[in-house]
Amino acid sequence: MLSFKHEVFFEVARLKSFTKAGQSLYISQPAISKNIKQLEHEYKSSLFERRGNTIALTPVGEMLFAALMRAKEIEKQLQYDVSTHGDQYMAKGELKLGASTTVALYIIPPVLSGFHLKHPNVTISLFNRNSESVLNAILDHDIDLGIMEGKHKLTQVKSQHFLTDE
Repeated sequence: MLSFKHEVFFEVARLKSFTKAGQSLYISQPAISKNIKQLEHEYKSSLFERRGNTIALTPVGEMLFAALMRAKEIEKQLQYDVSTHGDQYMAKGELKLGASTTVALYIIPPVLSGFHLKHPNVTISLFNRNSESVLNAILDHDIDLGIMEGKHKLTQVKSQHFLTDE
């Protein structure tokens, strides 16, 4: 499990804002700043470049963010693997799903209902936006899976046909 300081850094880097990270984590902005300063002291390097009202990751910050993203994926996979050991229906974890509006309204409800009946310990959140926003959420690692109508042209995203609709 990641330290709280690393979780704070991850949220600031992901949201590119100390204020938004504080709101997301339900802690004050001074607490955010304190945790970031502790990490910068620990790594003996600045993690963010402050440019007026905006921030950007330094090269060390980018390295840390990429490593933490991999660590979070490993942590999530480990939680799932341990929870399903012996019985796949006892899976625990979180599924962040994105769907375009039409799909979210007409296709997802019965699918999620069936999934939830089989896996009651999995927390499901649904990101309902247009197809472009769903693709961006996948690229930004804000969601685990996206379902939308149409075809995309991005090579960074693996896609698979799910359903034909008239």
